[in-house]
Amino acid sequence: MSLSLYLHIPFCRERCPYCDFYLITGTGQVEPFFAALARETAFRADELQGATISAIHIGGGTPSLVPVAMLSRWLEQLACYATFAPTMELALEANPEDITPALLDELQSLGVNRLSIGVQSFSIQKLTVLGRKHSATDALRVTEMALERFASVSLDLMCGLPHETLAVWEGDLSTALALQPHHLSVYMLSIEPKTRFHWLVARGELPAPMEAEQALFYETAIHTIKLQGYQHYEVSNFCLPNFHSRYNLASWERKPYLGFGAAAHSFIVQQNREIRQANIESLSRYLAHPENAVAFREELGCNERFTEELFLTLRLNRGLSRSFFSRTASRDVVETLFATFQEQGWMYEDNERFYLTERGFLFADYIAEELLAK
Repeated sequence: MSLSLYLHIPFCRERCPYCDFYLITGTGQVEPFFAALARETAFRADELQGATISAIHIGGGTPSLVPVAMLSRWLEQLACYATFAPTMELALEANPEDITPALLDELQSLGVNRLSIGVQSFSIQKLTVLGRKHSATDALRVTEMALERFASVSLDLMCGLPHETLAVWEGDLSTALALQPHHLSVYMLSIEPKTRFHWLVARGELPAPMEAEQALFYETAIHTIKLQGYQHYEVSNFCLPNFHSRYNLASWERKPYLGFGAAAHSFIVQQNREIRQANIESLSRYLAHPENAVAFREELGCNERFTEELFLTLRLNRGLSRSFFSRTASRDVVETLFATFQEQGWMYEDNERFYLTERGFLFADYIAEELLAK
């Protein structure tokens, strides 16, 4: 059985004003966390037995904050229970301010073959607004170092910030593409509840993102990046041929994965059963009882499976067959909906498959909701 793994490292130096992920500021509990992680992993050994691990993604939080030796011990423990595929993707997220030649050497020795760098921007103004601690010079320098050492390097970029101009965004894209990374992830700023940005918007101290501007920035990104030979394989993700994120693609394709650590999610497939579960979003409770970390567990029925498949598949560039759409409604209704989406410039048809246009990716969730409503 092929399986992917996700490890959530819930530590950051401080919380960015736009981030709503589960995390703890400071690194005082890193050692207890890895002790608890070893206990959780041992407790779940049966889920790993007989599996071949095709991808491991170490995310967070800020994985580049923790000692590489602790990650190494966890991988050694995993190898006692499961087989690592010869071509296994071992990906790790890193912040530019953490990256040094010594760290990159350690990560190489660990076996990391895909490094995802949270650049976000090469504009000092944008980096300041986002609360990032690195400079544009730092981002350029560490990306060049990473590209010299790793077979696959991905950069995260963010657009649609308050007061951001199209020229600034085009500058970010130009700088990133000049570096020739293997992969780019492009995200539009979203104001999430319980974040500092949400508080500032509510107080009128920060303007909310403008949908029209964000749409323009997004379409500009698609056009600009694709011109350089990158494949737009998912709503927010672009890669050179064969450099997609294997872990992310497996999750979008609804392939099984196990999540470890506080707040990590899993998708478990057992014969004909499909189960989604999530670990508790409390580090203190995770440290106390890592063997009982699961806070949410749901077995998916037919309707839930179909809904997930529709939403996730629409995010990819593979299109959906006409027969798939007909599972949601009668042929006449599907044809009417498709005609509407086509008139809006959101979809097109090719060889009995429906595909989202570049603009249509902006409305992927809305399109799925409309189909489900019929």
